[in-house]
Amino acid sequence: MSVQYPLKGKIALVTGASSGIGHAIAKRFAQEGAKVIMASRKAGVKPKFDRRLVVGFNNPTLHVPYHMNITVKEHWETLLKRHPKIDILINSAGISQTKLLLHTGKFEIDELLSTNLLGTILGCKYIGKSMIAHTTAARRSAKAAAAAHWESKLSSPSTPSSSEPVQEIDITTEQAELPQSQKLTPEEEEDEETTPITPEPPQLHPGSYRTGSQGVIINIASLLATKAITGSAVYAATKAGVLGLTNTLAVEYGQSGVRVNAIVPGYIHTPMTKDMTNIDKLQNLIPLQRFGTPDEVADAASFLAKNQYANNCILNLDGGLSA
Repeated sequence: MSVQYPLKGKIALVTGASSGIGHAIAKRFAQEGAKVIMASRKAGVKPKFDRRLVVGFNNPTLHVPYHMNITVKEHWETLLKRHPKIDILINSAGISQTKLLLHTGKFEIDELLSTNLLGTILGCKYIGKSMIAHTTAARRSAKAAAAAHWESKLSSPSTPSSSEPVQEIDITTEQAELPQSQKLTPEEEEDEETTPITPEPPQLHPGSYRTGSQGVIINIASLLATKAITGSAVYAATKAGVLGLTNTLAVEYGQSGVRVNAIVPGYIHTPMTKDMTNIDKLQNLIPLQRFGTPDEVADAASFLAKNQYANNCILNLDGGLSA
């Protein structure tokens, strides 16, 4: 049985790809055939990427570790010069903090806002602009090709092949008899015989010109954006902003064929949660009685990347904690 690569030919950019959810998504997309650009602000992560990501999955030379700061617009511009066509953007980079707002300093607030929200906004802005340009060009090309095909069919009407016998249909007088109200006058019959019938090309909705080049952006938010937990005020505000950004861009970008969605994870086993001291207490609050895994979040990202009707799709992955 041949191996299926549903994302073959796609280029996926994953921020925060050095560990946790971002790394799991990068690995899953590589398994499904995409070329993965793994962005991280951590220096010296290339050997880990090469060793952990590509063993056993398609062509390891496809994947590109990329060092950048997602809060700096020049870094996004440089990335696009090197990789001008991105099909899938996963905004996964983020940091967490547990501290009462009254005890949170301005530097800490700025860092959370920059990494979790500004970085996501910049990624959506610069990669989104590139996606819209490529999608618009592809749609124009597809529409022109469809028009040319229709023109060629109109200019060369099909005629019965000489090798195929023409079937004669015998209609009796009784069968052909129409009610008086439906009969044509001699003048109408003459018009029908002399007026050629020219079919009109079908009027297709712009979305009908699907070329496979439609871009998709997937933002990683958090359950804390909608569920209050003591000590998460600033973090929650950044992730609520990510959801608001997703809602709006699903409308702004969707008309150009670029889909924007979000995943809302609850508690996931990642480096962010491994040092938590109240894991047992939190697990008891979750109906499924456990934390999720990065691979389960990667499942959701894979679905959103492939489902062509998923736009403004907000997927909750919290084990039922939000119920």
